[in-house]
Amino acid sequence: MNPYNPNVLLTENSLDYRMVRGLLESSSSEPYAFVSEGTLSRVQVSNQQVVHQGIKDERRFEGWRKQDEH
Repeated sequence: MNPYNPNVLLTENSLDYRMVRGLLESSSSEPYAFVSEGTLSRVQVSNQQVVHQGIKDERRFEGWRKQDEH
């Protein structure tokens, strides 16, 4: 398993993502997943005449959802 690194994921200028960050399973109910969904994009950030590359994470959803069987 590889650690989360947005610089590795973001090969283009922007990327839509859906990441399952945790699972909750039970023998008496359907499994649930903690999900983050959004868009990563490259941005330029300036600080006192110095320009840095940054990554913007626009989250559209973050929370628990019933896990699909697929």
